[in-house]
Amino acid sequence: MRTRTVWVVGRPGSGKTKLLKELVQSRPDCEYVNVNRELAKVLAGRPPASRPFDAAACLSAVLPPRPAGAWVADNTELALSRELRLAVVDRCKAIGQAVPLVFSWCGEHRDGTLLYGTPAHPDYREFALGVAVVVDLNQLHPMDTN
Repeated sequence: MRTRTVWVVGRPGSGKTKLLKELVQSRPDCEYVNVNRELAKVLAGRPPASRPFDAAACLSAVLPPRPAGAWVADNTELALSRELRLAVVDRCKAIGQAVPLVFSWCGEHRDGTLLYGTPAHPDYREFALGVAVVVDLNQLHPMDTN
């Protein structure tokens, strides 16, 4: 399976949004999308009980194939909510087969796994990533452990 997905990983405040907006400014063929806002619009018209079943198709509708350039997906936390039960990494890889995708991940990348939240967070999730292109902003801005 060939995918053209780049994961931009960082904790809150690490500069993901700034970096992604600079990318879009430097590459006019790329389009920035606020996934939280656009996914919420699509899901709002669906009955709450059907949202987990519709989430994958809804995310694909937010990031459809493009004639050129890439999607630059930011503010992606809604796709990670436990309520939606979305296999986000698999869905992004599938989207990346049809269109280049730069996907912002609010969390951490460790040992080939994407982590969202902390184990105490109700939406804590872990996703096996496998071989992938990852820009880990946490490596550039390590947490202050003092």
